[in-house]
Amino acid sequence: MKKTKADVVAGVKDPSANRFPLPRQVMSALYRKTIGFLFGLNITDTQTGIKLFKREVLEDAIPRLSVSRFAFDIELLVAASRFGYKIVEHPVEVAYRRSGGLGRMKPRHLFGTFLDTLAIYFRASFWRWLEPSFGTQFWMVVFVLGVFLAGVGFAKILTPVILQPPFNRIAHIIFLQFLPLPLRDRLLAVGGVLMLVTALIQLNKSLLKAFARKDRGDLAGILRK
Repeated sequence: MKKTKADVVAGVKDPSANRFPLPRQVMSALYRKTIGFLFGLNITDTQTGIKLFKREVLEDAIPRLSVSRFAFDIELLVAASRFGYKIVEHPVEVAYRRSGGLGRMKPRHLFGTFLDTLAIYFRASFWRWLEPSFGTQFWMVVFVLGVFLAGVGFAKILTPVILQPPFNRIAHIIFLQFLPLPLRDRLLAVGGVLMLVTALIQLNKSLLKAFARKDRGDLAGILRK
């Protein structure tokens, strides 16, 4: 900690020194990717459980926390990151001596961690900071409905349009027209939803950085030190 002038040191499992079952490795990798995508935390391993904090980090972060179960360490790291504290990693050796591919991790633990992570994301989000009124929420719903109806309308209008080369070939590939109709429609619907969710998550990050934040005493209103 002194050498790197860090405020937080997060222990990360050294792959060369630790032998974890493949299911556990896959689950951990997926969760790390999710945490990095949702919160922008550039941390290799968030679930080791070995972390070192400076006193002032805990004094600032602890009052902001709400989770006391599965994802407590994630919320603590998110708060420290939002305050602008420097977080570094250090490899640690952790012996795996539990039976089964996931050890003591049961489906209810995985589900609880997932719910806690979503709850943390909401409390750290632009939506929580904004606290929109009923009227604002109503117009947001109207906007989404309008986008959907406009998309359906444009699709109907453009259906009979015959594009000229090379645009017809490009449209053939983009809109998956080489696939059977039922499969194509489902893939386009799923792809559209994924694009919408991804865009909203990225916009949430940008909006939180762009606006002066109102401090509500939780993760959403943290000002960098």
